[in-house]
Amino acid sequence: MIRYIEIKQKQKRRKRNAKCVCVYPGTFCPPTFGHLEIVKKAAEMFGEVYIICSANPDKEGSVLFSPEECREMWWSYDLPVGVKIATLAEFMEKEIDFSRVVMVRGVRDDGDFEYEKKVMMGNNRELGIDKFLVIVSEEKYKNVSSTLARKLATAGDGVGLAEIVSNEVAKKLMERI
Repeated sequence: MIRYIEIKQKQKRRKRNAKCVCVYPGTFCPPTFGHLEIVKKAAEMFGEVYIICSANPDKEGSVLFSPEECREMWWSYDLPVGVKIATLAEFMEKEIDFSRVVMVRGVRDDGDFEYEKKVMMGNNRELGIDKFLVIVSEEKYKNVSSTLARKLATAGDGVGLAEIVSNEVAKKLMERI
C-alpha cells in the first residue's frame, strides 16, 4: 500500500512539473520584425518556443510563400536560443500532448484581439489547447504586418520594407512580386 501511494505521489509531481510546450503558430507570410518581437518575449518567458509555420485557407489570396518557405525565411532573423521552427506538418509528427501546449498570440490593437480570440477558440475546439498567452506588441510595431510587407514590396518600396522585415526576407518578397 505504501509503495502504491509513493508511485501516485511521484506521478502527481511529474504531471505538475510536466514541461509545457510553447508554440507560436501563424502563416508568417512573410515573418516581420513584429513577429520577431513576440518570439523574443515568449522565449524570455519559456526558454523554448516552437514557431509553427502553417497555411490558412482564409488567407489563400494573400499567401505568397509556402509554410516551408516561411520556415526558411525565419532563419534570416537573429532568433533567441531555444527557438525552433517547423511547419505544422512537421510539428504534428512530434505527437505533442496538446494538454501541455501554451499557444502564444501577438496583438497590436483591439481588432487583432478580436481576431485572435476566434483563433484561440478554434484551437481549443479542434485541438483541445486550453492555455493561451497574448503578448501585446510594442508601439513601434503597431502598424507592422505581413500585409504591409507585401504592399511595400508590390510598390517597390525597399526602404519601407527594410524597416519591417530582414534584408533576406525583403529580397525574397521583391523577387516573388
